[in-house]
Amino acid sequence: MAEKQEQFGLVKESDEKWNQYKMLQIAALCSFIFIFIPLLGILYIIGILVASIMITIGIMGFIKRCNEILNTFIHLSWWIFYMDLCKFMGYNLYIG
Repeated sequence: MAEKQEQFGLVKESDEKWNQYKMLQIAALCSFIFIFIPLLGILYIIGILVASIMITIGIMGFIKRCNEILNTFIHLSWWIFYMDLCKFMGYNLYIG
């Protein structure tokens, strides 16, 4: 959707967020290696928990920005469509 609306900053940021999420999932899978080393395993899992919270907050902020930017564009494009339709139908709209 962002590509269609030429919001390339959102496209780049979404790719970054997706890569962060994939890396977090890979790190979580690797936690099974640290089960056998108790102290290191606990620190590793705490690190993954902190990273998970940070990534989740980042994704939530990104979704909020997407909602604001893309919905603004959608509402504006519907307004432009409505104005063009009114002109096509012969209505004279004066917006002062």
